[in-house]
Amino acid sequence: MSDKLIDTNILVYAYDTSEGEKHEISRDILRRIWKEGGGVVCLQNLMEFFVVITKKVENPVDIADAMAIVKDLLKSNKWRIIDRDVDTFLSAISLVSEHEIHLWDAVIAACMKENDITEIVTEDKEDFEKIPSEEIGVSLVLPREELLSIKSSALKDFNSARIWCRSLSSLARRDSPWEMADIKALRLSLSFMIVLFSLVYSPFLH
Repeated sequence: MSDKLIDTNILVYAYDTSEGEKHEISRDILRRIWKEGGGVVCLQNLMEFFVVITKKVENPVDIADAMAIVKDLLKSNKWRIIDRDVDTFLSAISLVSEHEIHLWDAVIAACMKENDITEIVTEDKEDFEKIPSEEIGVSLVLPREELLSIKSSALKDFNSARIWCRSLSSLARRDSPWEMADIKALRLSLSFMIVLFSLVYSPFLH
């Protein structure tokens, strides 16, 4: 998965079980990141996530649990944490002045530009769409679009793995010079690998 900034609303939906389909879509997006990496968040995103998930959702998460989630994100090599400085703040103010967007969204956009992050997965279209992509180099990816991309990639990976396993299995035919015990062991191993691939990729194939 290429590096994409995961906005606060996606983080919240992923852990807010009351959000139905939004929860399922966001959970699957994060699940893919925890497996393959490519997730990016601003420190601001984590701060916002902590406040919202512990106070502003239908089923708030316990503070200790929310802290554990944040710590996992901070120490994981699957996630990249980016942050602001004085120049980021000034750039954000310029974006607010030029495009009349909220300061906090402008800070995220400016932080992304400074760190060469070009895509953000978010439901917050209203503000980010006001910023011309050629000006700041940030493009929107809606959660449903990202999930469809993940499913397509997972299906290709799964099919490639299945073809590879079957190709190896065809080498273990009875007329091969291998011992029968070796052939049976190989076939058993390949069957196990196909099942394993199915279990790993099944959440992304439905």
